[in-house]
Amino acid sequence: MGYILLFYKSGYGRVLLFLILSLMLTGQNVWADEKNAESDGDTSEADYFAVINNQKVSAAEYIYRFRKSLREKFYHGKISREELDNFKKEVADELVLEVLLEQEAIKQGLRPDSDQVTQKLNSLDEKFTNAESEEERDSWKKDREQVLPIMKTRIERELLVTKLKEQVKNVTTPPVDEVRQYYIDNKDKFTEPQQWDVSIILLTVDPSSSPEVWEETVEKAEKILKKIRKGESFEELARIHSGDESAVDGGHMGYIHIGMLGTPAQKMLNVMEPGELSEPVVLLEGVAIFRLNDVRQANLNTFEDVQERATNLLKRELGEEAWNKLLKTVRSTADIEYNEAVSNELNVQTVGDS
Repeated sequence: MGYILLFYKSGYGRVLLFLILSLMLTGQNVWADEKNAESDGDTSEADYFAVINNQKVSAAEYIYRFRKSLREKFYHGKISREELDNFKKEVADELVLEVLLEQEAIKQGLRPDSDQVTQKLNSLDEKFTNAESEEERDSWKKDREQVLPIMKTRIERELLVTKLKEQVKNVTTPPVDEVRQYYIDNKDKFTEPQQWDVSIILLTVDPSSSPEVWEETVEKAEKILKKIRKGESFEELARIHSGDESAVDGGHMGYIHIGMLGTPAQKMLNVMEPGELSEPVVLLEGVAIFRLNDVRQANLNTFEDVQERATNLLKRELGEEAWNKLLKTVRSTADIEYNEAVSNELNVQTVGDS
């Protein structure tokens, strides 16, 4: 399958990280060595992946990202040519977008926090300086001075993009009239769903129990139900027999909404009236008897009660819209020149022997 995928199968674990870190600096050379194994052709054309708004992005950075992502997504070591082509484009698009956003952040006068950069670099340095494996420690010691500057560049870009995203999404608080219209247009977001005040007696059964055990439990539930209908206390019988945590409260679960109980129980509650007892219901946990105490119908909260929440929701949506608009803008206005030689060579390295 080629060098990369064979390595993925080798199970070296963290040793791969050192190869990746090294590739961030020397990817062109590693790549050239592999190509020269098959041909003596000139590889100088492959020293960059793309030129994005006059900024050259190295082939090493793209190869690093490609190999790292490939290992994470195709850990089984198998990939078709169609999957490879799609994946190369996906990785390329992600890298291009990061560079475009970094450029936009710089245009807007943003700068990475130097303390954060230092902290992240020190953490990385400490992690690999004190690695368990001597091989890993030696590899890090050898590559450290070359790798850290490149990691610094990557960390700075990540911090810049994060800052940009926070700034763009932090839109001005919308006026009350807009919030009110948002409330009117999205009433479902501010409506309390129908709720049922329920009590339960649950006779627990191990799911792996035999059919006979389940049948016996249903019969026991029917006997308890008869006692309640004859006037015995539901609450007292719940304290004695129920395996649900509500037993200490006489089986009272309080108000619940749709989705909190399984389908069989919910279907039963849907046809019950307040004060009514259910027939025994078979659940995953056992056999239950329900008592419906009360029903609260769905209720639309007033604008005054949810104004703050509506404001925050609208502000968040406007922030998302602003961010998506920026992504579209930086993509549509970008001047990008790809070096196809980089992508083509990855075909040879990755798919070589299938």
